Amino acid sequence: IICNMHPHGLAYDKESEGAYYGDKALAPPDATMKGDAVRPGEIFTYTWAVPERAGPGPGDTSSILWMYHSHFIESRDMNSGLFGPIIISRRGSTKRDGTPKDVDREFIVAFANFDETSSAYFSLNIVHDQKYPASTITKPNFAKAFEYFTMNGYIRGTMPLLTMKKGERVRWYLMANSNEDDVHAPHWHGQTVLSSHMRMDTVNLGPMGMMVVDMVPDNPGTWLFHCHVNEHLNNGMYALFRVTP
Repeated sequence: IICNMHPHGLAYDKESEGAYYGDKALAPPDATMKGDAVRPGEIFTYTWAVPERAGPGPGDTSSILWMYHSHFIESRDMNSGLFGPIIISRRGSTKRDGTPKDVDREFIVAFANFDETSSAYFSLNIVHDQKYPASTITKPNFAKAFEYFTMNGYIRGTMPLLTMKKGERVRWYLMANSNEDDVHAPHWHGQTVLSSHMRMDTVNLGPMGMMVVDMVPDNPGTWLFHCHVNEHLNNGMYALFRVTP
């Protein structure tokens, strides 16, 4: 499929914006602006800069989260899974491997409601699996069966167990997809986090939302981590994390 790559928060010129929109959408992709539309088999190198306004602000943790995603046909591309995290740290705050000095362990969790029928691969999968005749696809509520409420692409506790030690400094990077019902309330059982200098155990995450929270786990055990929106929880948006002594 034709796609591109657009970053949030970072600095870029028009060639590296990675978005196809406005007047561009009225004509075939401009061959001189290859970052707008990268075709299958093509290679394009995006150049992004990190000025001060793209890094942690005065009230931020030492590292913050941005997001990148394909912006050619955004709804199709996001439902195809073409998005991911960008982590920016304050100058001088990292170890040699790039991880923050003031953190022992990091986790990235994407809360994403996927509409598989909008994915670029849906028709191919239907034909390949040969499970559904074409007449079935047009039936009411057919698409409902292909809505998935995921954490890192997993549902119903199948995400690999997130493990940490009691007393460790743990940083969580949380992000959401762009569908209209991607409004989430991440909630940790058994522990609390610091979010914007406030003590919490549930935080708010809107569509394309990005958030960083810190935790020092003090309560050993295996605990539930889930979205507190009822429909999401009922449809499998939950996982487990473990705190070892």
